[in-house]
Amino acid sequence: MRGENGLVQASRGGDFEEVQALLSQGCDVNSRSKDGGTALVSASWTGHLDIVRALLSKGAAINLKSLDAGLAGGHTPLIAASRQGHLKVVEALLAAGADVHAKDGEGRDALMCASAGDYRRIVRTLLSNGTSPKATDRQGNTALILARSADVARLLLEAGAEVNARCHSGKTALMYASYGDIGIVRVLLAAGADPDLRNNDGETALDMAMNEDIRNFLQHAPVERGIRRFFRR
Repeated sequence: MRGENGLVQASRGGDFEEVQALLSQGCDVNSRSKDGGTALVSASWTGHLDIVRALLSKGAAINLKSLDAGLAGGHTPLIAASRQGHLKVVEALLAAGADVHAKDGEGRDALMCASAGDYRRIVRTLLSNGTSPKATDRQGNTALILARSADVARLLLEAGAEVNARCHSGKTALMYASYGDIGIVRVLLAAGADPDLRNNDGETALDMAMNEDIRNFLQHAPVERGIRRFFRR
């Protein structure tokens, strides 16, 4: 394991003693493996908090990205930890000054990754550290569009997420939720989501609804919205 990939491999595998030994021998803490990985990104991805702390103490570059192949490549340590749901690692990286606005090869930041993974505590932590719920990835998706639970959607909306934001295909968070999550549908409608909006193919959220409960709920939403508007006059 003591070749050029040694530090990255040891960090990825959680071998704390090997990491310490390599660092004490003067191994470059920011060196890359042949596949473009770094020790800090690897330890963050696998959730080895002790190794993350050891690497940071030796000057590991907090925002240095991996060079993974594919669209999802280019993870920072914070994105890697957020994508995999490692809250303690996320907290350690933020304390060390990690950039919450950095994006990976898909244009996704740590908040989008945590939202897509339904890591609620990480979403809350990132929001409290200044990340924007209005940022978009290369497809125009926001963290709210990527949300997989009502709790995460509520957190994002409370932080200022745009409820009717559209991705490049014209879809809103409500349209995606209509595929099968009535909990998110309820939260979005309560926050002012417009069920009458259409995507680039002319479809509404009702057209996309996959079960009867969601269809019934959406069918009544325009009526309820009209009643609320009438009484606000």
